[in-house]
Amino acid sequence: GAARQPVGIHFGASVPVDPHVTGPLSRALSVPASAYIRTIRRRGELAAAMAERLDVVDVLALPTVPMVAPSIAAMAGDEALRDRTEGLLLRNTQVANQFDLCAISLPMPGTKLPAGLMLVGRHGDDRRLLAIAAAVEALLSR
Repeated sequence: GAARQPVGIHFGASVPVDPHVTGPLSRALSVPASAYIRTIRRRGELAAAMAERLDVVDVLALPTVPMVAPSIAAMAGDEALRDRTEGLLLRNTQVANQFDLCAISLPMPGTKLPAGLMLVGRHGDDRRLLAIAAAVEALLSR
């Protein structure tokens, strides 16, 4: 038979949204415009402050995630595990997202479990970050 699409709300041109994010997206739609505008302005202020702090930094090196992700099947029937796991898996990468930074995750060769090294650069420094990442990747593969 045909694969079943997850049931959820649709945004834009009828693009299905995973049911696990339907709730937060629906709640976001209920935020008053004035609160949204204040939040976006504040986020801009915080991103500018972060940019100023990172002005003297070439790159931040951080773990991509703090754990090995469980299988989708293991999380499917356990909402508490899914919520806890998603929070942990997004925790480290969210810093770059919230402050409009660029980031890349490199695999860590020679480890028994999958592990990633996240390199974070300043906003707009994508090309520079990719060059640094290529150099770090070459060093890691030795």
